[in-house]
Amino acid sequence: MGKIGERVDENMRLMASQTPLQLAINLAVVIAILSLLAVLELLTWSAVIGGALGYVAIQAIARIRHR
Repeated sequence: MGKIGERVDENMRLMASQTPLQLAINLAVVIAILSLLAVLELLTWSAVIGGALGYVAIQAIARIRHR
């Protein structure tokens, strides 16, 4: 706990010594990264759903043609 506590204290001191502009830039970078991850996750899920719907559509067309 000692070393972890020291690191936390050090990080808090570093954050406190930053100017408001640096804090704003860091916050903007974090928000940009999080929003990029959210977009990538949405794209992944839309690709999965689109692929599933496409597969179902192809199966339906194949069944209709097979009759």
